[in-house]
Amino acid sequence: MRPGEIVDLSHPLPNGAPGYPGDPGLAVLTAHEHGESGYHVSDIHIGSHVGTHIDVPLHVFDGGADVLGTDLHRLVGPARLIDLGMLPPFAEIGPDDVGEVRAGERIVLKTGWARTFGTGEYHDAFPQLSVAVAERLAEAGILLLGIEQPSVHHTDGLAVHRALLGAGVVIVEGMDLSGLDAADFFLTCLPLPVEGLDGCPVRAIATALP
Repeated sequence: MRPGEIVDLSHPLPNGAPGYPGDPGLAVLTAHEHGESGYHVSDIHIGSHVGTHIDVPLHVFDGGADVLGTDLHRLVGPARLIDLGMLPPFAEIGPDDVGEVRAGERIVLKTGWARTFGTGEYHDAFPQLSVAVAERLAEAGILLLGIEQPSVHHTDGLAVHRALLGAGVVIVEGMDLSGLDAADFFLTCLPLPVEGLDGCPVRAIATALP
């Protein structure tokens, strides 16, 4: 990446894009058409965890902070990429895979899983974070954890979410890191300022550092 270059880390969402199995997806309807009204307005129906999105404490904690209550400094700032290679389906990511992390870091894990976006395998067989690595990252005091998978774990997802979100770590799920090759970059990952949301789709971008 050249200094100042921007890489989009978000998946484009076609109309009808699904959410996590059992959750609402995306439907874009037309509210006004050019031919009738002289202008076009869309009516968007979207689940809070469709595509590239953030999870905040309200997702798993009743009364937890919502999207608007999340500190924007967690979502904007220097970040570090940890490239784990092309992980196979159902691989488990443990503390040794992540290595040493420091308080205040924004960590993004590249697993190659973005390659499956839009296929049945994407939601069904993704690599997962162990509870141990979630606890380790939480105890280290990182600000944000980004992953390419649509969720953190198949069966222990609640435990992993609670470990991270309970420590205030914002989780960014469903990232597309295929075009990112810089170990260090500036991350911007902003949701819509809607009250009461437990998560929200985001446009996440990486900007190359000087």
